[in-house]
Amino acid sequence: LGLTLSVTAGDWRAFHGPNGTGVAEGKGPLNWSVKDGIAWKVDLPGPGWSTPVIAEGKLVLTAAVGEGAETKLTVLAYDPESGKEFWKERLGRRGYSASPTVVDDVVYLPDETGEVHVFRATETFENISSNKLEGDGMASPVICGDKIFLRTSTHLYCIGQ
Repeated sequence: LGLTLSVTAGDWRAFHGPNGTGVAEGKGPLNWSVKDGIAWKVDLPGPGWSTPVIAEGKLVLTAAVGEGAETKLTVLAYDPESGKEFWKERLGRRGYSASPTVVDDVVYLPDETGEVHVFRATETFENISSNKLEGDGMASPVICGDKIFLRTSTHLYCIGQ
């Protein structure tokens, strides 16, 4: 499995950021309003609960499209500087609670059925695999060394050597 986490300036590859602390380098804006201080905004196809991630110059986030049993996980990729949409892809049979986690340009994203979607965060969507685990997938993946830790409602999994 050979995972190596390479971080470049401006990357935010997982729920708690590059160092797992939730703390970013630099200074964020202190004041803005709907009319002032917004660099860009885009309309999303549905609500979302996961934290966006930024890797390899792509901002990746999720949205729940549809209602009830018809809800589908939708993943979107944007240019973080301009808000330009690179792609939008419908994945999964249900919504999501987990945030994506990125290693190099590969995104790991569990949906609420326990299926973990693996794809590339490039200018075009490239599906790698979908892997079903037992239990519902509600937690964000954690990468440590060459291992991925995945929690479902019934199990904790360690994927790797």
